[in-house]
This record gives sequence, C-alpha cells and structure tokens, in this order.
Amino acid sequence: LIVSCLPGNTYDYWSGTSMATPHVTGVAALLKNRNPNVSGMSIKETILNSVDLIDSMQGKCLSNGRLNALKALQSGVAGALSITVTPQSGSVQPGQNQVFTVTVDANAAGGGTYNTSLSLTTNDPAKATMLIPVTITVTGGYRRLSAALLTYDYGMVANGGSKYKTIRLTNRGSSTTTISAINISDSHFTTTTSAPLNVPAYCSVYVPLTYTPTAVSNNSGTVTIQSNAQDNPNIVVSLSAMGVNITHYDRSVIAKYGNTGYDYADYMWDIVGDSSGLIWVATSSWGADPEYGGLCKFNGTSWTNYRINNGLETNIINGLALDSSNNIWMATGWGLSKYNRSQFANWDWLDYYDLTYSKGIAIQNGSIIWLASSRELVRFDGTNWTTYHPPTGPDYVAIDDVAVDAAGNKWIATYGGSAGGNGVMKFDGSNWTMYLTELADANAHDISIAPNGDVWVLSETGVSKFDGVNWTVYNSDSGLPWEGPIFYGEFGFGPNGVVWLAYGEGWAGGLMKFDPSTGKWTKYDCLQVAYGIAFCVHMQSPTKLWIGGFMGIDVLEIPSY
Repeated sequence: LIVSCLPGNTYDYWSGTSMATPHVTGVAALLKNRNPNVSGMSIKETILNSVDLIDSMQGKCLSNGRLNALKALQSGVAGALSITVTPQSGSVQPGQNQVFTVTVDANAAGGGTYNTSLSLTTNDPAKATMLIPVTITVTGGYRRLSAALLTYDYGMVANGGSKYKTIRLTNRGSSTTTISAINISDSHFTTTTSAPLNVPAYCSVYVPLTYTPTAVSNNSGTVTIQSNAQDNPNIVVSLSAMGVNITHYDRSVIAKYGNTGYDYADYMWDIVGDSSGLIWVATSSWGADPEYGGLCKFNGTSWTNYRINNGLETNIINGLALDSSNNIWMATGWGLSKYNRSQFANWDWLDYYDLTYSKGIAIQNGSIIWLASSRELVRFDGTNWTTYHPPTGPDYVAIDDVAVDAAGNKWIATYGGSAGGNGVMKFDGSNWTMYLTELADANAHDISIAPNGDVWVLSETGVSKFDGVNWTVYNSDSGLPWEGPIFYGEFGFGPNGVVWLAYGEGWAGGLMKFDPSTGKWTKYDCLQVAYGIAFCVHMQSPTKLWIGGFMGIDVLEIPSY
C-alpha cells in the first residue's frame, strides 16, 4: 500500500500501478537530471539494483524489492561516466589563456568508447557558445556477478501443474561477465536458459526456474551459477518447494439440489467432520430461499445438500458444531438449527426473543450450546435459554464468533461501529474481561482455542495470540504476509504448534502457516477457490486440509511437517 494525495486535499493508502508508477518515474527523472547523457537502460538497471530486498516480494517482481530513491541516487547511475570541469568559470586577458581541467571518472562505466561534448559559454559576440567534442575510451575493467536473492521458496504447487520464479543476476563490474554453466541439483527444478551467457557491464540477466512436482513431497535443491566473475565465480542459490494434491469442488457440485442453472451456494462458511468420516459444510448464497445455500454433506464420493425443502427454516447457514451425540448444530440467519441425521429442529425469535442473525457457535461439555447471536451471547442447554449481554465498551458490540476454552471460559470476537469494535471479550460465567489495546486492532472476526490452550484472534490488520499471560501480535510490521484488511477467516491447528489460517481480504485471500520454531508466517497462493478467498479451514488430519471459500472448496493433501 502506498500513501499519496487524493482529490479534495486528502491522503489515503492505495495499491496498484497507478500509485507505483509515479514514484518510479520520479526516481528515473532524478537520475536523468543528475546524468543527462545516460541511457534509459542504465537508469533502469540503477533503479533495480538499489531496491530494498523484501522477503514477501520474492519472485513477484524482477527486483524482489521496494523502490529506494535515496539508494538509487547514492549508488550512481550504472554504466555512466562522471565528467567534471574545474574551474566552473574564469576570465581571459588579451594575449593570455585560461586552463580548464577535465576529470573523467570511469569507475561506474563499462569498457568502450563514449562520445560527448563540453559546452563553453562566453561574452564573445562572435562565439557566444563553444562546443568542444570529447571522445573517451575506457579500457580494462572488473568482472562481477551477484544474485538478487540466494533463497527461493516456491511454496505449495499442485501436482499436474508448475510454477516458475526468476533469478536475477547482475554484473556491477565494468567488463562483461560470462556465465559458463548453470547446474541444478534436483530434477524437479528446470530452466530454459543455457550457457554460455554474457552479462554486459552494469546489466542484468534473468534465469527462469520452473518447479514441477511429481508427488506429495517436499523438494529442495540448489542451482549453481559458474562464471568468470572475479568476485563470485560460483553463486549457489537454494531452492525449496512443496508438491501437493488439490481436489477442487465447485459450488455447482457441492450444493446442486434441483435442475436450475443457478442452483448452488456461493459462501462455504464453515466445515466440520464427524466421527463417521462425513464432511459437513455450512453454506449460503446471494440467492433467495429456498433455492440456494443450505447444509451440505460429503460421504467421500458424492454430495448431498439439505435446505428448506428438507426441514431447515433458512438456507443461510453460518456456523457448525457437533455435540457428543454427533448431532449437527447450526448458527443460522434466523437463529439456531439442529440435525439429528433424520430430521431438523429450528429455533428463531418466536421461540426465544434474543435469537437473531447468528454467526458463531460453540459447544461446551458436549451438550451446552453457545451462540453468537448478533449483539448477544446466548446459552441453550436443550431446554432453557439464557442471554448474556457483553459490556458496551467504546463502541456497540456485534459478535462475529464464539469459542469455549478448557476452563469453561467463553470468548467472543466483536467488530463494527465507528470506533472500530470492542475487540475480544472473555466471560467466565459471572464477569466479563475486555481485551482491546492488546490486539492487532479492535475489529475481531475469528477466535479459536489451540490444543495447548492458546487463544488465537483474527482481526482486520493482524493476528493476536494469548498464552494465558501475555499477548503477542503479528501484523505486516512483524512479517505477516498480507495487505489487509481481513474480513473473513479461521484458524486450524496442526502438530508441534503449527497454526494454519485460511482468510479473505476483500477480493483476494489465501492460506498461511505459522511455524513456532521460527516465529514466521508463510503465505501459500495455490488455492483454486474463486479469487483465492477462503472463509474456513477444517483439519481432517494434519496432512489433509479442507478449505471452504468463495464459490467452492479445496481439499489439500500436503507432506508431513
């Protein structure tokens, strides 16, 4: 995101080439002003060679980094001669002469012949301006070679597909460097570039490397660039990638009920798996009841979906939970529903006045239902209803999710309002505790309890973790690889403290993994759901992830980790 001025004497953060191009053009103009005779190619190389390398931009642009105007100006224009004349002015008496010293700095220039001229302005009416042609021949030089990055991670790549990245090799020396060999240690990585390959002075070449998986496995290797460079004759670049299987289920397959062309679901809000191996999906759609959305079931082979025609009160299903008897409980657009594998039971505001549009659901001790119902926390034990009103805080409360920890505390994620939501609240049965400033921001959309008891919170600008004592915030400043804001998402938990996050940020999204051993997040852009927008993740096993998204579901089979 780039901050810039907007009409109306305002500023805002926007993205895209419309914001980036003026900045790059401005730096090019500064370099041209400093060296008017330099070529456009030299200016381009100078800008590319002076970026700040950014991990999250690896493989996404030629430079793998962010524009830095100061570094570009301080580095000097690649391939340019620097010519200075002293003194800058003087006077010549009749019969006398004036000596001007011309100094040529060729440290930044490649070998070859350069033609330019010196302009002398005088008060002589006959020769007000004198142009003195100058030819400069630069001989010798130094051969250099460097790689923009020495580590490339391809992330997840589906079997049957491929992904490529580009290694940028730059010669910052003043003579041509010749690459004599490109050796790759793992056959899953290939290149179409062959040696010998010349890299002119102060220029770059780009070596494409394609990763093609053949199985569900982790692959790693190196590519060695051999050359006659005097500084780095052998450059070794590390490569890593993960081959995965991805099975995509389109919305028309998941929720096909009748024969109409528009009979499907758009939003796969939640996914759970029962003890018999069945997968259940909460869906809704842009469409109107009774034709769209509903509860969907996958038996390993085929899909079945249940809607108003089958006994549901509404087809807007937002959340799912399983009780100890394997009954399926649903947070719905009208309140609460239950399916006991033979019939549905439904409750709405006519049954209990505080039941409204419900988004999150959790079950305590296998039978107590907790429902995030608009702005209230509702408890149902199968017979009796109880409402708990969260404190108001700095803004009104809209509850997006609810979770119950091992101690029986109820945690709710809140959002909305002009002040930005009320963050996260904990209810111990008697008292409320509000966490606001401890979070990445106050608009919280998902809350999940990890197997070790840690509380994970998804907010619009980051992720927060509570270990029972301290809060830790992960955002773009601490390496969380998203642009935000995030409006949807869910956490999943793997072995050894690994955390998965499926998320959606407007018309984009994806899947991320947190590795506690390194403290780093990794983003994967392999999802096939529409626009990569993900709403939920279900861990059927540590190596089989169900990702519910926009207009479809992806099932990922990944290597052990």
